[in-house]
Amino acid sequence: MLNGAGAATGKIPGAIFPHVPVMGPVVTGKVAMSGQDGFFEISIDRRHGFACIRHQGTISLSVLNESVRLLAGSPDFTHIASGLTDLRKARGTLTSDEIMSHVRVVKGFLPQDRMLKWAIIAQTNLAYGLSRVFDMLLDTGNVQIDLQVFRDTHDAMVWLGLTENRNVS
Repeated sequence: MLNGAGAATGKIPGAIFPHVPVMGPVVTGKVAMSGQDGFFEISIDRRHGFACIRHQGTISLSVLNESVRLLAGSPDFTHIASGLTDLRKARGTLTSDEIMSHVRVVKGFLPQDRMLKWAIIAQTNLAYGLSRVFDMLLDTGNVQIDLQVFRDTHDAMVWLGLTENRNVS
């Protein structure tokens, strides 16, 4: 999980960087935990101002909206400057109306006092395309978020400033 007090390397601890110890409280939300339904986990690294939402299983509008509500309702949300939504283990699809509905929910919870830098990791063509539609719809209006969609975890982490770029020789 991405949480804790950080490490000497200055990198974000957790599953993306498994060699870094994990410490501190984790905000976890689980919705409809049956075998067919989706669920999510939220981790917050308050020291680095970073949050991660990992979705697994069948994704739905209610699961997406609940993950945003839970993150925004956390007392640590005021410390968040960047984060990512990981859709690599999620499956399913949303309608255009559901994506618009989720955009409205996200806009309602975005902070007005600071800009968020957020990445979405979506590896399948469908998830990537739907995430890009979400990004474009979110951009319509005055929102305090810089959002990018990535297929590769490392590229997302570089863009967020959480790891160095790969060495090219």
